[in-house]
Amino acid sequence: MQRVFANTDEGYVLGHLHGGVLETVLKDVLAADVHPRTGELALILRRDGRRVVEFPAGQQVGVVESLGTLGAFRIAPDGQRVALIERLAPGDDAGYVSLFERTGSQRRLAPDWSSLASLAWSARNELWVSAAHDGFDLGLFALGLDGSQRQLLPPSGRTLVLDVASDGRVLVDRSHLHFQVAFGRRGQAERDLAWLEASVGIGLSADGRALLFAEQSLGGNADYSIYLRSTEGWPPVRVGSGRPLALSPDGHWVVSLPRQAPAHLELLPTTPGAPRTLRCAGIERFTQARFEPDGQALLVAAQEQGSPRTRRFRLALDGSGCTPLEAQAVAGSVALVEPRGRWALRMTGGAWQQVRWPGESVRPLPLSRDSYVMAWEGNARSVLTMDSRLVWPAQLHRVALDTGQRLPWITLRPDPVGFERLLSFAATPDLEAYTYSYGRRLSELYVVSGLR
Repeated sequence: MQRVFANTDEGYVLGHLHGGVLETVLKDVLAADVHPRTGELALILRRDGRRVVEFPAGQQVGVVESLGTLGAFRIAPDGQRVALIERLAPGDDAGYVSLFERTGSQRRLAPDWSSLASLAWSARNELWVSAAHDGFDLGLFALGLDGSQRQLLPPSGRTLVLDVASDGRVLVDRSHLHFQVAFGRRGQAERDLAWLEASVGIGLSADGRALLFAEQSLGGNADYSIYLRSTEGWPPVRVGSGRPLALSPDGHWVVSLPRQAPAHLELLPTTPGAPRTLRCAGIERFTQARFEPDGQALLVAAQEQGSPRTRRFRLALDGSGCTPLEAQAVAGSVALVEPRGRWALRMTGGAWQQVRWPGESVRPLPLSRDSYVMAWEGNARSVLTMDSRLVWPAQLHRVALDTGQRLPWITLRPDPVGFERLLSFAATPDLEAYTYSYGRRLSELYVVSGLR
């Protein structure tokens, strides 16, 4: 009898396809798969701020190195490895496939894709992926374990491979995906500020009057387009290309990460002026950046040459270079750095802690283990949190970090028709105005035969 998973408020429940007694509730599990013949489990668990891969359950075979959202996670038919879609950054479906071997090795399967939505194993131990080299429309590709690649279906809308039967029939989801960008102020109705079909909100000006967003569809070009838009709804103004990371406090500059050259950042002017290129010695890939409150430096996360691990730095805009904030890079750890870069929040051992630099002194914080930190108050005395179990509509709370006082603050109410997932969230320093992006998918199921 085939075993299946269900993700509930209590955790992952392991049961049977045809009903019966539920077997197990697995805590702190972010993704899971079960081999249909052997019953072995593959798990991704949250452990000490990292995302750890176990295969089989109880045997660690790797760590998720990227900081983006997790995609499909599937065990190979021969039971020797498991594949995972890793996303390059939160709110972006560009990514790559990682393979975790039963023997304990892990490797990245080239290439990187501009959009990577789903994967399934064929009976021949090939990976079939729904992906795009450019733009938003997905084709179906077969990837060999040796890195070979061939196209099975040309790009056409959003066609997602869900499963491949032993006789070669393919279950696909033919869908229309549209991103919404909601903007609101406390106590006022929200409005949608999306532009084309794949708009993702990134940030707001300090007064909440301007929205920074990325357009990820082909209408925004293959390298993404960056826009500023009045939150009153006026048409947006294009700033440049790349993946936008932050808007300066005075609204005059946007930090952009070039999709094809992530070893440097670009500072793009929103008023007449020339762009600037920002580099740090020894950095191979930038992943995140935001301005300090005075606008004189950036707080960045980056991977150094030869290391897949992420480290935090202060990058001065006067040309004096980068200063490490952390003593060393941490594998798979997400440190939530406070606005001035003096310290960070980090989940360790199932509890939130304050890690203060330099020296990395630690103290516990009054945040529950189920809290997901969404935004900082400008003075770093409070944060906005959401339940990490993602129950919708989602109530956000303002939590004082010194006392633990927890007050209801904002309720996010995305359109429930076709709602898929939250893509991004940002708020003004006073936490009075906010924006969030989410995907909506309307789809049909098909069985396709004859693909080779």
